[in-house]
Amino acid sequence: MKKILYILSSSSPFGGSTKSIEAVMQNIEKSPIYKFGVVLPNKTGVYNDWVKRGWKVYVIANRHANYPPCKTIKSVLLFPIAFLYHKYINYNAYRLIKKIVIQEKYDIIHSNVGVLDIGYKAAISLSIPHIYHLREYQDLDFGEKIYPSKKTFIQRLKNKNNYTITITKNLYNYFNCNSSSVVIYNGVVTENLKSIDWNKEPYFLFAGRLSKAKGIESVLYAFEKLHKRFPQFRLKVAGAPIDSSYMDELKSMTSKLNISEHVHFLGATDKVSELMRKAMGMIMASTNEGLGRVTIEAMSEGCLVIGYNAHGTKEQFDNGYSLTGKEIGIRYLSSSELIEAMTEIASNGIFKYREMIESAQKTVSYLYSINKCTDSIINFYNHIFNEES
Repeated sequence: MKKILYILSSSSPFGGSTKSIEAVMQNIEKSPIYKFGVVLPNKTGVYNDWVKRGWKVYVIANRHANYPPCKTIKSVLLFPIAFLYHKYINYNAYRLIKKIVIQEKYDIIHSNVGVLDIGYKAAISLSIPHIYHLREYQDLDFGEKIYPSKKTFIQRLKNKNNYTITITKNLYNYFNCNSSSVVIYNGVVTENLKSIDWNKEPYFLFAGRLSKAKGIESVLYAFEKLHKRFPQFRLKVAGAPIDSSYMDELKSMTSKLNISEHVHFLGATDKVSELMRKAMGMIMASTNEGLGRVTIEAMSEGCLVIGYNAHGTKEQFDNGYSLTGKEIGIRYLSSSELIEAMTEIASNGIFKYREMIESAQKTVSYLYSINKCTDSIINFYNHIFNEES
């Protein structure tokens, strides 16, 4: 019996990284050869649910290992204090994780995201295998500055005791991964196809974290143009803002564009699947998406996806085309192309895109199934332990 310790940077039930590893752990739980424990940074979010499941959950505060942001004069002035505080929190987390691993005899540490280094440092110190599960670019998508540098981080990935999982080929290439690394797409959907609801309602959907990097502002500008021609359409926005001040900015923007009454900010919600099933389309506007979990979720629900044709979103579209010989979403690279796509959907109706929607659903049920992802991760664990023995 081998024991895995998962380390998470967030306990939010709405976070893609949390949802992805939860699906894996639910399947690992059934394995006769693996047991696991999980480290959460606090007792909010999924904590109570996971404890009720009978999972071994440890609560250890941690911070991203990257440099604290310097976006305001105040944050610049407080940078030394914030930096030292983050280092203190993470050093304490590193010590506690080492203690847990020794006492509970964990055989491997699996860090759920690339922005954590506490699991890596503990594993190297104890000479046990460590896995970095890279789900993000860090700098391109979240604007985080990699500590101490991107070059050092890449060297860390190639350490003898480190192994890496990337969720796309793009991420694999971006971090110059080597033979101790594999590409394993997130497990998002079951392999059973859902019935598609063709009775769509007149709205477009944006789902995900509200930030400049995710492209919400470009979607608001595009919707303003659409609404002039199709006043019956609404834009529904499902997701929490990075902070309250950014939410104020977005509301001010909708007011200036005279679309406040037609844009519905729903916040973080557990109704996203229902929203996807009834939407005329979902817009993935992030220009530097790692993978785009919500894109996969939308396609599985029979929702047409209009996506910025780069990085993880492009890779998903390309995978679908290779698999089915058909486009599985509408690609765009400029504001004018986004406006044109939304306008054509509003003009033509959803049935023009029926073949595209059905091809997309088949693609994601095959490529991004939870069972396939879990089997691949278990095979990677087996490979690591065979190599280490």
